[in-house]
Amino acid sequence: MSRSLSINHELKIVFSIFSGELTDQALLAQCSETSALPITSDYRELVDLTQVTSISATGQTIRAVASRPSPFSKSVPRIILVEGSEQYGMGRMAQAYAELCDSAPFVVVTSKEAAAQLLGVEIDALP
Repeated sequence: MSRSLSINHELKIVFSIFSGELTDQALLAQCSETSALPITSDYRELVDLTQVTSISATGQTIRAVASRPSPFSKSVPRIILVEGSEQYGMGRMAQAYAELCDSAPFVVVTSKEAAAQLLGVEIDALP
């Protein structure tokens, strides 16, 4: 499992990128690190799961991550970029839990083009 977290302050976007096996530990660590970032609520987030090859993260962890207080505004959706059906299902689960908990919403997309459009940036601004 590999993960990275970066911020583009000019665009006000946080990039969370995962690859390999997506584990409970990786999700929880990334969530904690994201919450501690020096950002304001007008920042947006892109969670890129396109390089994830397997998911061992549990529904319980996805629910916990989606329902945690978020540093992002509830008026700005967090984007989850997925490639496969397993990733899509996990993203939709996070989206549903965030809605139930009145947390900052998630939107699941299947292309960089859609992610860029929702973030209001050119596609080449995305990692």
